Formats: sequence, structure tokens, C-alpha cells
Amino acid sequence: MKNNKKDFYRKKESNQQLKKDTKEHYKRKEWNDRLAKYKNKIDSGKFNVQDVPNFIEDYFNRDYKKNAEENKSIMELRNRLEKIRPILAKYYKCKEDEIWLGDFISWKHEGKINYKVIFGNADFFYIRHDEYTEDIQIIEGDADFSSSYIKSLKNIKSIRGNLDTRYTAIQTLGDNLQWIGGDALLSVKTETLGKVKKIGKCLNIRGCQIKDLGDLQSAGEVSAYCCGKEIHNLNELRRELPKRVEWYNRLEQYANKIKTGKFTVKDFQRFMEDYLKEKYYEEYSYNPDFIYIKEHAYYIKDVIAKYYNCKEDEIHCGDKKFYGSLHDLYCKVVFGNVIFDDATWPTRSTCYYR
Repeated sequence: MKNNKKDFYRKKESNQQLKKDTKEHYKRKEWNDRLAKYKNKIDSGKFNVQDVPNFIEDYFNRDYKKNAEENKSIMELRNRLEKIRPILAKYYKCKEDEIWLGDFISWKHEGKINYKVIFGNADFFYIRHDEYTEDIQIIEGDADFSSSYIKSLKNIKSIRGNLDTRYTAIQTLGDNLQWIGGDALLSVKTETLGKVKKIGKCLNIRGCQIKDLGDLQSAGEVSAYCCGKEIHNLNELRRELPKRVEWYNRLEQYANKIKTGKFTVKDFQRFMEDYLKEKYYEEYSYNPDFIYIKEHAYYIKDVIAKYYNCKEDEIHCGDKKFYGSLHDLYCKVVFGNVIFDDATWPTRSTCYYR
């Protein structure tokens, strides 16, 4: 009887998978048929402005990206883009020479980029000034700003593919960008999403200093670590974010008190409660106020000494690299990580004392 049940469920799962595969197959076939029609229309001179929205949707279809790279019709259409440049210019309401057809690679260009539309992927790795990209308004493929010197997205209104701003100084997505069709992988310095209303796939803000979701209304999914919790959807992020903002504000207050010489033992006690929250490690490790406190802890040596009831010269501020026996550690308090043989011991805890 048990075996019969198992066989029944196996067959059911197999049938469901078969239906799914069949449906996917027909979708791909319809997509290929549409691509062939676009090609015939271009060759016959019947391709017009009304065809452009559907053409763009199919040409940059993210669901079949892997298939598209090897698809004969896509390659043939790519070779025909120049023929439809005037039609694309009418659709985008710009001049023909303001459209870049194909993938844009920054190292091949010097100085300012005089295009409003990038009809393909855009690699801005070598861009050194915001002004170089200020004319760009639409990117139909991926936009990769990672590791560039860009500090602002300027006038970009929409990105059909993925946006990558990791390892940049970008703090906000600005007042013009409203739509990201793919994933958004953001810089750890990003604090607000600005006017972005929709992110088609994943909003990845792990390690980011996000305090404000701006005008964001929807996101396919979320990859975040907020207040010590894994976050996977937008509603949950909205609930947890105020707690993070409150916590960031406390870190800012601690940093300001250190700068003005008003940091007290009472402040330190509360600070240690926040500082030693290992579950928050991913968030505070990139926080500028946290970094300031860690790098300027020697300013509050007198406060730390009072808190631990020891002398100031018995405190080591900063990480302590150590290769000997624990008994040879000649200080009572290490305000930082104690590192044994290049491995942090015993955990990420930020204060060791004996």
C-alpha cells in the first residue's frame, strides 16, 4: 500500500514537471517565432514605431537570456539594429546619434558619453567622473558601475537589466531613476533608494547602510540582513528598518559625543550593548560611525579605564595580533579583536578583557 502511494506521488510530480516543461517549450517557441517576424519586418521595411515596445521586450527578454546568447534570430537582429536606428530615435524621442547600439564598454571611450540611450549592456568600470554619464537616460541592458569613481546616477531614468553599484561611493539612487527591471546590487554606502518605484527581481542590500526605501513600491524579492535577521521580502524589510534606523542613530550619537569630548561611562555601558551584538556584525562593520568609533577609541581611553576599573596604559585600542600564550598578553583590556595566528578569537566580539 505504501509503495502504491509513493508511485502515485512520483507519477503526479512527473506529470506536473512534464506540463511545466511543455508550457516552457511553447513559450520559447512563440518567442522564437516573434523574433523571426521582427527580422522579416526589418528586411521588408515594414518595421515601425508601434513594433518597438514589443521588440525591446523580446530582444532583452531576461527569462531566455542564456538561450538568447546562442539564438540565431537574436544574432541576426543584432546585425540589423543599424537599419532601425531612425525608428528607435522616434520611439525614444531623441536624435539618431544619441543612441548607442550594442554593449557599451567604457575603456574604449574617452571623456564624456554623448548618448541618451544605451541599447544594450553598459560597463562603466573605467568612468572617473559623474559628468561623463550625465546625458544617459535609458539603459536597456545591465548597468555595471561597480568599482567606478561614480558618486551619482545623474539623469538615468530606467535600467531594464541589473544595476550594480558595489564598491562605489553612491549613497542614493537619486531623483530620476524610477525602474530597475532586474536585480539591484547596491554599494555598502547606499542610504536611500530615492525615487525608484519598482525592482523587477532581487533587491540586494546586504551590508548597505539603507535607512530609507524612498518611493519603492515593489521588488521581486529581497536579500538583506537587518537587525540581526535574514530578510527575504519587502514587507518584512519595512517592518524591521525603523529598528535599524534607531540603532544607526545611536551609533551616530556615540560618534558625535566622542568628537565633542562628551562621551561618558554611562554612554559606554549602552554603547557596549550595541557594539557587542554579534548578530548585527554584517551591518555595523560598514557603518561609518561604527568605523569612526573603532578608529578613535583611544579618545575615550579614560572612560574605558573607568568602566573596567583599570589604568589607561592597561588598555589596547584596536585589533591585537598575537602569536604567543594568552598569559603573555600584557594588557587587561583589548578594545577590538584579539587575533591569534591571523584568526579572530574567540568570536567576532569586539572587546576582550581578563
